[in-house]
Amino acid sequence: MQGRKENIISTSDKMESFKKKINLWLSCIKNDDFSCFSSVEESKIHLSINQKTELKNIMYEHLLTLSRNLKSYFPSLLTTEIQWVVSLYGPCGEENIKNANLSSTEKEQLLEISSDTTLKSKFYMSENDSFWISLQNEYPEVSKKALQILLPFSTSYMCESAFSILEVTKTKKRSTLKDIESELRVSLSTIRPRIEDLCSIRQSQVSH
Repeated sequence: MQGRKENIISTSDKMESFKKKINLWLSCIKNDDFSCFSSVEESKIHLSINQKTELKNIMYEHLLTLSRNLKSYFPSLLTTEIQWVVSLYGPCGEENIKNANLSSTEKEQLLEISSDTTLKSKFYMSENDSFWISLQNEYPEVSKKALQILLPFSTSYMCESAFSILEVTKTKKRSTLKDIESELRVSLSTIRPRIEDLCSIRQSQVSH
């Protein structure tokens, strides 16, 4: 659930999907159907009837506990009020605008955006964050609120990635390394280096 493009809506969708899968697995296990668990399906032929029953009970209790814990840690995954950020167009577009936790003026701006065919094409051709950034000048209030919804997950991921790379770079053996800004920039960059081009402009060290 982590990544540069993750946000609260996509993460909530994944959690909701996982909850539904758990309910499906519980139903399958209750009916002695282990097809969702390929390893169990293959190994159960070597088990006795008592072992199969014990395994079934263990799996069922484990999934039941997991389901309860998910409900405890994530009591509410409702994203109805912020769906407009990622679903501004389409059959549910107007409904998402209606449910948005915004002022009447901001909803009017969203209706203007949703009725603009040029922006509609741009919405489907670009990333969500890029789309809302492009509207900062024309619709600053709505754009700001959209970015406040989209950015927290991705920025947290980038901070955690930088810290992890820092730990790997500055180890005990490299404790005297002070200026690591350049190393961090290269490690965090998404640009792939052209190794062959870099090597071609350097003279190889031949044996004397």
